[in-house]
Amino acid sequence: VHLAVTTQGEVRAHTEIELTPEVSGRVISVSSSFAEGAGFAPKDTLIQLDDSDYRLAFAQAEAGVAQAEVLLLQAQAAAQIKRKQWLDLNPNKEPTPLQVNKPQVLEAEANLRSAKAELADAKLNLARTKIRLPFRGRVASRDIGVGQYVTPNTVLGRVFSTDRVEIRLPLTDAQLLELNLPMGFVASDK
Repeated sequence: VHLAVTTQGEVRAHTEIELTPEVSGRVISVSSSFAEGAGFAPKDTLIQLDDSDYRLAFAQAEAGVAQAEVLLLQAQAAAQIKRKQWLDLNPNKEPTPLQVNKPQVLEAEANLRSAKAELADAKLNLARTKIRLPFRGRVASRDIGVGQYVTPNTVLGRVFSTDRVEIRLPLTDAQLLELNLPMGFVASDK
């Protein structure tokens, strides 16, 4: 069955967003794909922020993890020595956790977990200096340029996806009846 009605409507992007950075920094490059009307592919780097501070933070976080690993190894070695000494002096008696440095080992393990979390955060912030989108789309407007300093609240521009669109069509009651579309609400005289 082929049904036809004549109407006109507007095509809108299903996804349209204001593009904002997740980290602060100076814009050092803007892709030619980030121009009004230009298209971009998923994962294209549209804007590059200066990442020198974030590379430094990443290196410091790596050093923090290495230091925490050394401190954990030292705490574990000290705990083993104290346990051996205790058992040599008291062969039939179990030592308390404090006598064998158990709290110090737990603290060193917690410090290592914290250092690893800081490293993951630094790595994430470093990756966020390259502004990319997970969809194919077009640029509606561009509000920044090279050399501008941006913060997480700065609007860089507006973009929309081109993979899915919505078309809103106004239809008269007669056209709806002709199309026999399922309706979510039907009025009655009761």
